[in-house]
Amino acid sequence: MDAIAQDDAQNIIFSAWYINYGTKNIDSDVLNLTVMALCGKMMHQTSVLIVSAHNGSLMSIIVDKVRPPKITVRARPVVSPKADRAPTSPTPVQAAPSAGDVGFLMQAAAGEQVNVCLLAWPLVPNGWPALAAHWRALKADREFSTAAAPVDGWVAALAPSLCAPFRDANAAESTIGAALARLPVGLAIGVADTGEDALLGCVDGYVTTAASEGRSPLRLIITECAGGQAMLQHAAGRSWRIGLLKDWHQRVTVNEWRDPQAPLPLELCRLIAQAAARKLAEPSRWNPIYDGAEAKIRSMPVALKNLQRRTKKS
Repeated sequence: MDAIAQDDAQNIIFSAWYINYGTKNIDSDVLNLTVMALCGKMMHQTSVLIVSAHNGSLMSIIVDKVRPPKITVRARPVVSPKADRAPTSPTPVQAAPSAGDVGFLMQAAAGEQVNVCLLAWPLVPNGWPALAAHWRALKADREFSTAAAPVDGWVAALAPSLCAPFRDANAAESTIGAALARLPVGLAIGVADTGEDALLGCVDGYVTTAASEGRSPLRLIITECAGGQAMLQHAAGRSWRIGLLKDWHQRVTVNEWRDPQAPLPLELCRLIAQAAARKLAEPSRWNPIYDGAEAKIRSMPVALKNLQRRTKKS
């Protein structure tokens, strides 16, 4: 198969829905890539996913641009040959989500009775690709100037790819916080005694923000939470603000990420959620990742807002 054109590789969408039909390898001049067709709710879409073996980022390209061979996935109902087949109208094909349509949902705990839920979304279409490009450049710049020992600590445990360019835990944490402060993303955070209530606060914050800013709602949410689709539907059923986005909660697809190697935005959201939990547990502790995220929070939970006021007074 011919190498993927450089322009086709710019549309990064970060999905986690794996192919049911096996995989095919592509030899590219830049990356060793694996093609995975979308399945599940997205089976009807004429697009494919490409996952980089280097950093786990996923790229979407239209199937017609991948030649040869041409890969097409269609959902066809099983019908008996003898059954009467009534004429049906063709189902319209919906374009695959682009990078600007994808959000990431993450949960963390601050002690035994405080739960944090985070939803992150890009404010510009190339928000997530910009993160990947920045980290590739950072890694290339540091590749020959650092020692061999990897970073230790909670940041490296949650985000090994983000920490790959660093050999000092404090340097990794502060650099990630500084990069986050410049990244064009929005955050909705819920804080509550239970995970369900934290998710409800998170959903309310996102819905209110998207409606007030006139943004197109997310079409795909990636999460590591088991049963993410059912969780979102349950939270939406309890939310009195959900109507601001009409039937968004019924149209959005929630995919569970199960691969050990996560894309960079997912790693970043792990860190932000955990940094918020650490802020609640130890408000006075050095926390550059939360500091970088604070200005991105579109709907500040009361618990974090109280800490904000306390810091300003001191």
